[in-house]
Amino acid sequence: MTAPAPTLIEAARRLADEVLAPGAGSADREGVPLATIAEVKRSGVLGVSGPAAAPTCGRCVADPPPRPQT
Repeated sequence: MTAPAPTLIEAARRLADEVLAPGAGSADREGVPLATIAEVKRSGVLGVSGPAAAPTCGRCVADPPPRPQT
């Protein structure tokens, strides 16, 4: 018997906890390693989107903050 496939939320949490968070500091300084990009691709969460009517945090890409006037 095989283990059930992880849910999307479980996969996203594992990706964040085990792959993205540990390397965040060095990725900010040096760029994202190709191995990390490959792991994101393998995770199954790349390109996932939700319905337009889904609740948001108010800081989504669809609602960017206003740009300062120059």
